Amino acid sequence: MIDGMTWNNGTGFDFGNGTSSPKDPWIVDGESAGLIQSARNLTYILFYNASHMVPYDYPRRSRFMLHQFIQLDLISFPDTTTIKNIEESTRLTRHVAIIVLIVIIVILALTGLIWFFVYKRYPTKVPTLFSIIRVLRTKTRNAEQQQSVMYSRLNDSNIDLHVVDSENFV
Repeated sequence: MIDGMTWNNGTGFDFGNGTSSPKDPWIVDGESAGLIQSARNLTYILFYNASHMVPYDYPRRSRFMLHQFIQLDLISFPDTTTIKNIEESTRLTRHVAIIVLIVIIVILALTGLIWFFVYKRYPTKVPTLFSIIRVLRTKTRNAEQQQSVMYSRLNDSNIDLHVVDSENFV
């Protein structure tokens, strides 16, 4: 049927000098998938073991056939999907970082405002970091002094210690 067709000043797959285009093996994913023959901008592919459901039966071969027909070379084109995904993830990361920064700034501003208004209302009662440290130091010093006084009394032999009956003490 194709041998009788005429296109681009020629008939069939004949080159016009008595030779016809060769039928080359068509290999997809390392397997022989059929035969391929091309002449004057026409490509004929013969599928092995194919029915009218070629895209359903052999999806990878069908895609490869489509790429062959439209002369698509995937090696020479960059992978735009990966580039778009990287740009999308970079943009998303940048947006998340900006949102986190805004939340931190708002929290700091609110904390400062609350501290300012409380300090304005009760200027002597709002504890600062240094006043808290000062109070904790004095409490621990007092406790250490009380313990040292008790130990020194127990170890002193001049002090008379009287035992009190616990029943009378209540």
